[in-house]
Amino acid sequence: MAESGPVLALDIGNGSIKYGLFCDGRREGVGRLALVADLAALAELTRDRAVAAVSVNPPVLARVRTAFGHVGAVAREIGPDIPYPIAVHYRPPEDCGPDRIMAAVGALHLCPKAEGVLVFDAGTCLTATVAVRDGGILGGAILPGPELMARSLADGTARLPSVSLVDSGGPGAGDDLAGSAIAPGGARADKLGSGFVGAPGSGIGDNTVDAIRAGIGAAIAGAVRELVARCRDEAPVPLTVVAVGTGSASLALQVADVEFVHPFGTLRGVYESLGL
Repeated sequence: MAESGPVLALDIGNGSIKYGLFCDGRREGVGRLALVADLAALAELTRDRAVAAVSVNPPVLARVRTAFGHVGAVAREIGPDIPYPIAVHYRPPEDCGPDRIMAAVGALHLCPKAEGVLVFDAGTCLTATVAVRDGGILGGAILPGPELMARSLADGTARLPSVSLVDSGGPGAGDDLAGSAIAPGGARADKLGSGFVGAPGSGIGDNTVDAIRAGIGAAIAGAVRELVARCRDEAPVPLTVVAVGTGSASLALQVADVEFVHPFGTLRGVYESLGL
């Protein structure tokens, strides 16, 4: 059981800072900041709250700690300061990204009937993580996210343009609506937001920008479908497929195998780790 008092949970990634306010097991609010944002307002949220952070971006974590220090708050980091609440069978365990571990912890909490979960975290990278409730983190897969794919095309060719694929409204309030299955064919698309890669299912781009979007969208969707099939075949228990992160809503709209969407699920994992 997680801490019962007020908590500020942070997910410090390579693309943004996500934060969530929790109290007595309830999530009271979430938000997202740019990495270069002024952190003074976020620091104000620490008053009378415990603070825990998962980070894959040490320089930004250092900035956060400095800003919080000005108001007398201390941000404890998952891993170094707070032990993982789940066994990690990665080789070596310290190479498994702490954000992946927290996403899995959050997914297991948010899907209490699942024996195991396959968690796709759709952000800068697209990661797939398999976790078994009674066995811990087993492993998974890592591939470039859509923005990295687009950047590699622009950087590695002479004529292809730089294309933005991320909808700034991606995470939105979707986590408040999540927790039930997403129907194939785009149910809740208007509420969950498009996330990334443009229109789901687009395969024919009649201009270079749309052709890049179509190719990257197909690559992401195809990789997810293949990983779902492989992981379900290899896992020792049935897997519930969960998407978290910036592109989770779009992923669910493109891949019917995604059963649950929790854009801020990693924050739930951070919160639940405090009380274990």
